[in-house]
Amino acid sequence: MVTRFMPDWVLGCTCAHITIRFVNSTIPLEAFANKYSKSLSEKYVDASSKKLMGISQDMLYFLATFESSNHMGVVESYMFNSLNFTKRGRKRKIKTLFGSALDAKEQATTHQASVRRFKNFVFQLRSNDKYNAPEGWNLREEQGIDWLLDIYEQNVIAMDGL
Repeated sequence: MVTRFMPDWVLGCTCAHITIRFVNSTIPLEAFANKYSKSLSEKYVDASSKKLMGISQDMLYFLATFESSNHMGVVESYMFNSLNFTKRGRKRKIKTLFGSALDAKEQATTHQASVRRFKNFVFQLRSNDKYNAPEGWNLREEQGIDWLLDIYEQNVIAMDGL
């Protein structure tokens, strides 16, 4: 049996998206984590609501530790870079000849590793603005991530938090 874990960049983007939706709404964080977890669990075994919520909370806590006029811009830049570039800074190819960047991995990304990746990005961004998302960037315009966009665009209600 092959274990199917979420790629680190999908986990990071998902938690960042949960963070943005939470900040821009009046719905509990847990509702977004629960809703996304249900859909992601069809493809990845480690897509628990607890993991998604914990990482999203830690992102929010970390953002609260420094002054910024645009915290959500930082989160959007993180999503843009996670989606478009690998850890080594190379352009990420979502669809390749032999698979997809959305395909499950054999090793899980830990909560701590995901939060550390976010913090490292924030420090990079604060020292060099080349990591900012381009002006007018919109996640919905990205190619090859339709399945993920369907999850992100789900209607979430407060009752999903129960």
